Amino acid sequence: MYKRQVRQLEGEGEIYFGSFFSMILAGFAEEIMFRLGIQNYIAQKLSFERKYWIAVLLTTLIWTSGHTGVLEPDWVKLVQVFPFGIALGWLFIKHGAESCILAHMVFNVSILYPGIFLIE
Repeated sequence: MYKRQVRQLEGEGEIYFGSFFSMILAGFAEEIMFRLGIQNYIAQKLSFERKYWIAVLLTTLIWTSGHTGVLEPDWVKLVQVFPFGIALGWLFIKHGAESCILAHMVFNVSILYPGIFLIE
């Protein structure tokens, strides 16, 4: 079974490269928009200097809601994505935008390729 799947990957390499590139780009774009943009905007406008975690929570709720509709029922995807959003918010606070961009890209790619072998 594994050899057949490898042959399928070789025959459809362009599709998987496109998926790989899309996952990398999505991680980059979402972190720029949500962590650098929305999260900082919320923190700045509401003067949450000491309570920055409220901005992280609100941003994560918005970001998580954008990932619904992928699984049924929707709450399953929310439960899967919400903790990762909190972790990305923490990474942004502690280590900056580059770390959460990299973590998001690695996460996206790591869930893409095992899925290829799980779904036939």
